[in-house]
Amino acid sequence: MENVKKFNINIEVIQKNLTAKFSGEIGCLESVEIHKRLEEEFSDKKSSEIRNITFDMEKVNFIDSSMIGVIFWIYKELKIFGGRLLIINTQKQVDKILETTGVKNLLK
Repeated sequence: MENVKKFNINIEVIQKNLTAKFSGEIGCLESVEIHKRLEEEFSDKKSSEIRNITFDMEKVNFIDSSMIGVIFWIYKELKIFGGRLLIINTQKQVDKILETTGVKNLLK
């Protein structure tokens, strides 16, 4: 039996900075959950001033195209307000997907 970690997301907001730590594989269902959770943070009165978001993917071993869509969505939302998206601690296979899809160049 394959050892696949269950998906988890932990979101922390400090001042104008949101950090989302992910673990497991991120496919279509997980991407929908991520999108929903981030929308909730943006609509929350306390978090309406979020300007910077960091995705910590240290414990993520796979993402699919739906997560790329979430990345582009959040990038676009942040850019409107002069914010920034960072993706840190990517594993080799996730990093390759981000490079192939152009996400790495977009975030430079």
